[in-house]
Amino acid sequence: MNHAGYDVFISHKSEYKPWVIWLAEALKASGRSVFLDIWNLIPGENWLDGLHRGVQKCRSAVLVATPEVVNSGWVRDEYNALKRRRESEPDFKLIPLVFGDLPDLPFLGNIQSVDFRDPAHYRNSLHKLLCGLEGREPGALASLDFDIAPPPAMKQARAAAITPGEHQFTDRIMTRLRPAGVQPMMITSRGQRHQGAVIARLLKSARGEYGEDRVIQLSPPFAGQLDGAVFFNDLGRQCQLGAETPTSVAFIAALESRLRSSAPLFLLVTGFENANAQHRAELAATLRSLSENQPYKLRIALVGGRRLVEQRHATGYLSFLSNATLDEWPDPTPADILAWQQASTPDATIDDDQIARLLQFSGGHSGLVRYCLERYASGSDIPAWQAWCYACPEIWETWSHLAGDDPDALRACLERERFGPAQPWPHNATARRLYWADLLKAQDGQLVWRTENLRQIGREVLA
Repeated sequence: MNHAGYDVFISHKSEYKPWVIWLAEALKASGRSVFLDIWNLIPGENWLDGLHRGVQKCRSAVLVATPEVVNSGWVRDEYNALKRRRESEPDFKLIPLVFGDLPDLPFLGNIQSVDFRDPAHYRNSLHKLLCGLEGREPGALASLDFDIAPPPAMKQARAAAITPGEHQFTDRIMTRLRPAGVQPMMITSRGQRHQGAVIARLLKSARGEYGEDRVIQLSPPFAGQLDGAVFFNDLGRQCQLGAETPTSVAFIAALESRLRSSAPLFLLVTGFENANAQHRAELAATLRSLSENQPYKLRIALVGGRRLVEQRHATGYLSFLSNATLDEWPDPTPADILAWQQASTPDATIDDDQIARLLQFSGGHSGLVRYCLERYASGSDIPAWQAWCYACPEIWETWSHLAGDDPDALRACLERERFGPAQPWPHNATARRLYWADLLKAQDGQLVWRTENLRQIGREVLA
């Protein structure tokens, strides 16, 4: 196989494209050839085939590890392909770059990353990156033999700002969790929606209501092949229980002991999907036991997607969290779209008619809306919503993942207009996959395709 095509492949999500372009320019200035999607995908080429070509023809790779990659199936696929290269080729380099806290991804736990958080030290960070690509120690002093302008400001804070619709959503969740004895609550998110702002506001609201030391954010470790003792000990550590909790029974006993001696606790479980199937089931059973044993001392909210809701619906009344209530992440409203647009391009304007057209062509798909606004922010005078919706990498990525499992059933679904009653756990397994991939929406009490564009991309991927 010929790997001589590119010195560096950049794996990233599109949220910080201007910064990624700056990085690519810096690598070019250092004398390296770079594969970047917007530079190297060939017009008319299948998007996924083009990225696969870049992955296979690079001599090293950089993973821009922003929080959004946690939700990106394609980035995980890219990483798996790059990891196989790293394992089979000792000279192949794979280097993560981070902007803040390292995203909770299993493959970042034991790889030295390069921290780009402080833009004032970008030359030092670039020096470390280049040393990593060359396989040499960076030393105490940074040294670059080329000039490069400072990176553009990262709009992470603005991108994470909560929208009016999300504001109302978090208020509704806190209201529903307020009564004593309330059952656990599932906060479900379909597709690849941005969860950070909502989680941050839930935590802030809970700390204001229950007290700083009465709120616990619990994030299950990426389990993989972890045994139960490691898994539950990690949960106990996060809850600051002060003792080993190698089993679910020990974890329950230690947490109940803390509850008996104090005021109510607010427990927010994020990243439920991190755990493997066995540990997800054990954690769900544990949370149900805690909610039943200590109904007046514990408020439990769980954030997740299909694998979380599976614990409520998959086996009917025997499901571990069948007692939980459910609230689903809302689709963006016109006010949300305006807030996102003003955050990304405060000097531009978008009128009510353009917002309505964007909602029409995107079908209210959050990822499509954000991608189109990103394209608009890049300097386009006239929005091309329909064309941008068709070009959105997230949708092609989604269909690529779906196509790997029972493509014949997917082709049959592409011929259907409706998929039965609108509910979070459709009876048809393929319709369920489409729903949790965020390709279907509720309309007149039925599940239907969000847009014809999404359907057409599915036809092309499955052709």
